[in-house]
Amino acid sequence: MHELKLLSQGEVMMKIELRRATREDTDRIVSLLEDTKLPAADPADDITVFFVAEESGKPVGIAGFEFYGSDALLRSVAVRPGLQRNGVG
Repeated sequence: MHELKLLSQGEVMMKIELRRATREDTDRIVSLLEDTKLPAADPADDITVFFVAEESGKPVGIAGFEFYGSDALLRSVAVRPGLQRNGVG
């Protein structure tokens, strides 16, 4: 797990923790993808790995990568709509 401290435009300190998503995160990932109007089909398939950014245990962003051997494709990056343009992404 990695920790970032961000200062938003409103000078509010945010403590963001980054971690690899687990199967238990699937519903929250789908919800965030839908909230940001991104495709939410099969986020838990075997080739996609998601990372979750959290503040106080609540997801504020995600990033998904599809792996093909030694290559990876950036699948999705999403930030909770109320936090966009504040340095979270």
